[in-house]
Amino acid sequence: MDRYVAIKVLPKHLSEDRTFVERFNREARILAAWSILTSCRSTTMASRTGSPILLMRYVEAGTLKDMITRQGPPDLKEVARILDQVGKALDYAHSQGVLHRDIKPSNVLIDKERDTFLTISASPSWWLRRRI
Repeated sequence: MDRYVAIKVLPKHLSEDRTFVERFNREARILAAWSILTSCRSTTMASRTGSPILLMRYVEAGTLKDMITRQGPPDLKEVARILDQVGKALDYAHSQGVLHRDIKPSNVLIDKERDTFLTISASPSWWLRRRI
Protein backbone atom coordinates (compact mmCIF):
# COMPACT_ATOMS: atom_id res chain seq x y z
CA MET A 1 0.00 0.00 0.00
CA ASP A 2 3.10 2.19 0.38
CA ARG A 3 1.82 4.38 3.20
CA TYR A 4 2.46 4.86 6.87
CA VAL A 5 0.03 3.59 9.48
CA ALA A 6 -0.10 4.01 13.23
CA ILE A 7 0.07 0.69 15.04
CA LYS A 8 -1.36 0.59 18.53
CA VAL A 9 -0.10 -2.39 20.54
CA LEU A 10 -1.49 -3.51 23.87
CA PRO A 11 1.58 -4.36 26.00
CA LYS A 12 2.11 -8.06 26.68
CA HIS A 13 1.55 -7.76 30.44
CA LEU A 14 -1.85 -6.11 29.81
CA SER A 15 -2.75 -8.66 27.11
CA GLU A 16 -3.16 -11.18 29.89
CA ASP A 17 -5.68 -8.98 31.74
CA ARG A 18 -9.20 -9.64 30.42
CA THR A 19 -10.39 -6.17 31.46
CA PHE A 20 -7.70 -4.39 29.42
CA VAL A 21 -8.25 -6.67 26.42
CA GLU A 22 -12.00 -5.96 26.52
CA ARG A 23 -11.36 -2.20 26.70
CA PHE A 24 -8.89 -2.42 23.82
CA ASN A 25 -11.38 -4.43 21.73
CA ARG A 26 -14.17 -1.96 22.53
CA GLU A 27 -11.92 0.91 21.43
CA ALA A 28 -11.16 -0.93 18.17
CA ARG A 29 -14.87 -1.49 17.46
CA ILE A 30 -15.68 2.14 18.17
CA LEU A 31 -12.89 3.43 15.94
CA ALA A 32 -13.83 1.05 13.13
CA ALA A 33 -17.42 2.32 13.23
CA TRP A 34 -16.53 6.01 13.09
CA SER A 35 -17.00 7.24 9.57
CA ILE A 36 -16.72 11.00 9.58
CA LEU A 37 -13.75 13.08 8.51
CA THR A 38 -13.01 14.45 11.98
CA SER A 39 -12.60 11.10 13.70
CA CYS A 40 -9.60 8.84 13.39
CA ARG A 41 -10.86 5.58 12.00
CA SER A 42 -9.12 2.26 12.47
CA THR A 43 -8.06 0.13 9.54
CA THR A 44 -7.94 -3.30 11.12
CA MET A 45 -7.30 -5.17 14.32
CA ALA A 46 -5.28 -8.32 14.73
CA SER A 47 -3.31 -10.33 17.25
CA ARG A 48 -0.23 -11.90 15.70
CA THR A 49 2.00 -12.08 18.74
CA GLY A 50 -0.61 -12.65 21.41
CA SER A 51 -0.90 -8.91 22.05
CA PRO A 52 -3.83 -7.18 20.33
CA ILE A 53 -2.84 -4.60 17.71
CA LEU A 54 -4.85 -1.92 15.97
CA LEU A 55 -3.88 -0.31 12.65
CA MET A 56 -4.99 3.27 12.09
CA ARG A 57 -4.32 6.13 9.76
CA TYR A 58 -1.00 7.75 10.61
CA VAL A 59 -1.45 11.50 11.09
CA GLU A 60 2.00 12.89 10.37
CA ALA A 61 1.84 16.29 12.03
CA GLY A 62 1.10 14.86 15.50
CA THR A 63 -1.26 15.86 18.27
CA LEU A 64 -2.71 19.17 19.36
CA LYS A 65 -0.51 18.84 22.44
CA ASP A 66 2.58 18.53 20.20
CA MET A 67 1.51 21.60 18.22
CA ILE A 68 0.96 23.70 21.35
CA THR A 69 4.33 22.57 22.77
CA ARG A 70 6.15 23.50 19.55
CA GLN A 71 4.27 26.68 18.57
CA GLY A 72 2.48 27.90 21.68
CA PRO A 73 -1.27 28.39 21.98
CA PRO A 74 -3.07 28.95 18.66
CA ASP A 75 -4.84 32.25 17.94
CA LEU A 76 -8.58 32.54 18.59
CA LYS A 77 -9.54 31.90 14.96
CA GLU A 78 -7.55 28.63 14.97
CA VAL A 79 -9.02 27.65 18.35
CA ALA A 80 -12.54 28.16 16.96
CA ARG A 81 -11.73 26.01 13.91
CA ILE A 82 -10.25 23.23 16.07
CA LEU A 83 -13.20 23.30 18.47
CA ASP A 84 -15.65 23.18 15.55
CA GLN A 85 -14.00 20.07 14.11
CA VAL A 86 -13.63 18.32 17.48
CA GLY A 87 -17.21 19.27 18.34
CA LYS A 88 -18.47 17.66 15.14
CA ALA A 89 -16.57 14.47 15.95
CA LEU A 90 -17.99 14.43 19.48
CA ASP A 91 -21.50 15.08 18.16
CA TYR A 92 -21.12 12.11 15.84
CA ALA A 93 -19.72 9.92 18.63
CA HIS A 94 -22.64 10.84 20.88
CA SER A 95 -25.12 10.09 18.09
CA GLN A 96 -23.57 6.59 17.96
CA GLY A 97 -23.94 6.09 21.72
CA VAL A 98 -20.25 6.70 22.50
CA LEU A 99 -19.30 8.90 25.43
CA HIS A 100 -15.65 9.90 24.91
CA ARG A 101 -14.69 10.70 28.55
CA ASP A 102 -11.10 11.71 27.69
CA ILE A 103 -11.05 14.90 25.63
CA LYS A 104 -7.54 16.33 25.81
CA PRO A 105 -4.97 17.77 23.40
CA SER A 106 -3.10 14.45 23.14
CA ASN A 107 -6.27 12.77 21.79
CA VAL A 108 -6.69 15.35 19.02
CA LEU A 109 -4.50 14.58 16.01
CA ILE A 110 -3.65 17.33 13.53
CA ASP A 111 -2.53 16.66 9.95
CA LYS A 112 -0.32 18.78 7.68
CA GLU A 113 -3.36 20.76 6.47
CA ARG A 114 -4.15 21.48 10.14
CA ASP A 115 -7.35 19.43 10.08
CA THR A 116 -8.16 17.69 13.33
CA PHE A 117 -8.98 14.05 14.00
CA LEU A 118 -10.41 12.90 17.30
CA THR A 119 -9.13 9.59 18.60
CA ILE A 120 -9.68 7.68 21.78
CA SER A 121 -7.25 6.17 24.22
CA ALA A 122 -9.32 3.79 26.31
CA SER A 123 -6.42 1.51 27.12
CA PRO A 124 -2.74 1.88 27.94
CA SER A 125 -0.78 0.97 24.84
CA TRP A 126 2.32 1.53 22.76
CA TRP A 127 2.24 3.35 19.41
CA LEU A 128 4.49 2.55 16.47
CA ARG A 129 4.76 4.04 12.98
CA ARG A 130 5.37 1.66 10.10
CA ARG A 131 5.21 1.78 6.31
CA ILE A 132 2.97 -0.87 4.81
